Amino acid sequence: QVGSLASVVGLLVVLWPRLSRVRGVQRLVALPKVGPIFGELINSVRLYQSRWRVLVLSIAMSVVSHAGLILSIYLGAVALHGRSEIPSFTAHLQFVPAAELVGVLVPFPGGTGALEEAMAHFYDLAGARRDGRRRS
Repeated sequence: QVGSLASVVGLLVVLWPRLSRVRGVQRLVALPKVGPIFGELINSVRLYQSRWRVLVLSIAMSVVSHAGLILSIYLGAVALHGRSEIPSFTAHLQFVPAAELVGVLVPFPGGTGALEEAMAHFYDLAGARRDGRRRS
């Protein structure tokens, strides 16, 4: 929730039209050595501000893509074990992104097994056993 809130606030700040004209930001651009980096960042912000529809469309595409991935994982589990034996779709919406993050961060070759182990762990936490049946 904190990360989502920070992302929304950051997006609103970046899309704020007066950001590039704020005195503090212009002072950053004038700094030696790091100033050009901040200048490029400000130019990027101006580009996003002028093409905000593209940014909104890319966010919408990302949400649809992630929702589709979560839905496919859920439907795969339903196909293998039946709806009553697995955690709900709402639970999948909560733990699949965390499991994907584990799959990306754990330094196994090609991420082999990290996502699967994280999913098994979250299934255990949600009350399903590793064989797909719910605990009583």
